[in-house]
This record gives sequence, C-alpha cells and structure tokens, in this order.
Amino acid sequence: RLRCEAHDLAAAGVEPMTPPDIEPMRGLQFSEYADWNEVARWALKLFPTDAPLPDEMAPVMAGLRALSDPEEQASQALQWVQTEIRHWSMAVGPCAMRPQLPAVVLQRGYGDCKDKALLLARMLRELGIEARPSLSTRSGPASMLPAPEVFDHVIVQARLAGREYYLDPTRHGQAGMLSRMGQRLEEAAVLPVDAATQDLVIVRSPNRAEIFRNQLHERLSLARFGDEGRLEVEIRWFGLNAETLRMSLQRMDPADLRR
Repeated sequence: RLRCEAHDLAAAGVEPMTPPDIEPMRGLQFSEYADWNEVARWALKLFPTDAPLPDEMAPVMAGLRALSDPEEQASQALQWVQTEIRHWSMAVGPCAMRPQLPAVVLQRGYGDCKDKALLLARMLRELGIEARPSLSTRSGPASMLPAPEVFDHVIVQARLAGREYYLDPTRHGQAGMLSRMGQRLEEAAVLPVDAATQDLVIVRSPNRAEIFRNQLHERLSLARFGDEGRLEVEIRWFGLNAETLRMSLQRMDPADLRR
C-alpha cells in the first residue's frame, strides 16, 4: 500500500496547441515489468507467429509469390491489407488486447490495427520476408516505465535487404515501393514483438530527406512593364504529403477538382 500526498499545489495551466509529447500535469506511474523485453514477451503470447492463413487467401498469396522483387511483394501485400480489410475497431473485453486470427479477420472483412498487423506480418513471413507486429505510439514511451499500457497502436516491422521498414496496414493512399512511401510514425517509439527485443526502437527513415519534402517551381513571363504577365506554378509533393493529397483528391467531385 502506497500513500502519496501533496499540499498547496499550484494550478497547472495548459496552453492551447501544446505538442502531444508535452505533459503539463504531474503524474505517477507504476509498472509490473522490469524492462521492455518483458513487455515484448508479454505481447508475443498475444501475437502467434504460426497463426495459419486461411485457404481463401491462396490466390492472393500465389499472386504475390509471382512477383520477383521482395520489396514489391511487401508493398503489394501491404496495399492489399490496407484496401481489402476495412479498418474498424471494437476494443471490448479480450479484443482490447488480443488480435483476431487471420481467418476471422478475412471472414469478417474488417479488423483493427492489431488484427491487420498480425495478418500482414503472417503474409510477409509466408513470402519469406522477416516481419513482426510492433507496438507503437506517437507519445513518448521512452520517458516512461516499461508497460503495455503506454502503447495505443500496432504496426509491422519488416526487414528487407538490411533495412527495416515500419508499415501501417491501417493507412490508405499508399502505393509504389516501400522506400518511397510516407512515414507517419517518423520519430515514434516502437517495440517489436519478439523474444529478442531488448529496447524501444525509434522510427527514422534513412531517406527522410527525400520523402519529407515538397518542391515549388515558379516561372514568371512578362514581355514588358504595363502588359499582362503569365505565372506558371508547379508543385510536387513527396511521401506523406503526396499520400495525404492523393486521398483528398479522391474525395473531391470532378467539378471541385477542375476548380
């Protein structure tokens, strides 16, 4: 039994637009886990690495195996889970922690982040690609005690040609090769679900200068002062910004798009 007391505390003022990793309030945290390896081992019991894929997925897997490039295989598998399995969460009872098996997810046609992450990881492993579900969050678990409760999302860590990719099967609008896709979880802390995991991993894309940028080109033509000029503007979006814009354009009707 612990008793904590504090007296004459000053009020905590919360400023608007405070970054999500800033906690203006005092807090007290407890954990039953000695380190992050214990948390990873706890999660490993929930995400079975040998969960079978249903027979109905045989045509999908055959199409993926027909691709010669492992990166293209992983990209197409990611896009299939993103588009064919609707993202819907019902975190009630055991479903709050334990993912549904791939057969159940495929039968339902929907799943939450942990359901889709387990399905994608199993598909990649069947293709011979090293992959594992990974607990993640945008806030800062690195400054907290090891515990499962600090995470609020599940993604997939895949390793190809010596590089680690962090894939979010709940995203939409992603296409092309993995190395060119946007990374919404850049700088987020991730805990791969693996018995060998010892610590958190920070998501850092080695080509972040390429996928976190926009290009603006402007050309002004003016024959002489006093006449009308012509301004040509070309904007190119890359990575995450391109994916966000692509989804916005898909939701626009043709008249709005022309304007």
